[in-house]
Amino acid sequence: MMKLKQLNRPHDNKNENRNSEKLSIDPIVVDMKSHAMSHSSFQNAVLQYCEEISDQEPEYLRNLRVETIANFHSAKRMLSGPSQGAFLSFLATLHQAQTILELGTFTGYSAMSLATDFQDFTAKNTLLKSLQNSTQRIIHTCEIDARARQIAESAISRSIFKDNVQTFSDYAQLLC
Repeated sequence: MMKLKQLNRPHDNKNENRNSEKLSIDPIVVDMKSHAMSHSSFQNAVLQYCEEISDQEPEYLRNLRVETIANFHSAKRMLSGPSQGAFLSFLATLHQAQTILELGTFTGYSAMSLATDFQDFTAKNTLLKSLQNSTQRIIHTCEIDARARQIAESAISRSIFKDNVQTFSDYAQLLC
């Protein structure tokens, strides 16, 4: 048992030693906290494993990720990374999506991942060639943060997706 602090209870005739009682932590609570910490470590280990065994992200996405991290301190939390980008691309390719609506572009990493055929993430995997879309996807994406949208529009305009990804400054424009 872990001691936290001494309880200050009034003197009681029934138990002379009450003033010396110590407050303790339930071992189950301690186990839950260490489990949560190990869960976080486990998630990091799984993510690292996925990134190590996966094919490399396309260069245009890697360049955008580097630019995003350089311009935004919160990028680690907000940026879809290589594993998420590949997963988004896989879902869009698997469902043969032709039109996709994305709310919250940030700097365009996920929009360009959605526009990318999954085959581009998995050039070594010949089994996935049958999933390749014969038509190009159209991505409609919105971002209200002007600075993030500017980076997204710049990256998209430099990419092969300039005709496939349309950015909007707010959701109302998308509905018109």
